[in-house]
Amino acid sequence: MKWIINVEEKNLNGCNNTIIIPKYGIEKELNPGENVIEFIPEEEGNITYTCWMGMIRSNIKVVSDITKIEDEKIDNSLNEDIPNQTFDGCCRNISQ
Repeated sequence: MKWIINVEEKNLNGCNNTIIIPKYGIEKELNPGENVIEFIPEEEGNITYTCWMGMIRSNIKVVSDITKIEDEKIDNSLNEDIPNQTFDGCCRNISQ
């Protein structure tokens, strides 16, 4: 998989300047411009990625055949592996 992240300098800060993909041991510092992360998913499902502190998080949905997936099913499953949490900025979890 080749994931290309285009970053504008004005959108890069101390909270989002590094992406971590724990399952694959990937840590990528982001720079203004095009950033490329490459890895081979081992199975279908969600691959969680976070900022370096783990506070900003989402996931990549891996499927074997994208033509068999309905848009609403992708939208509804995007955060199924990520607990509902509320954060104050990127440095403090206020829901615990």
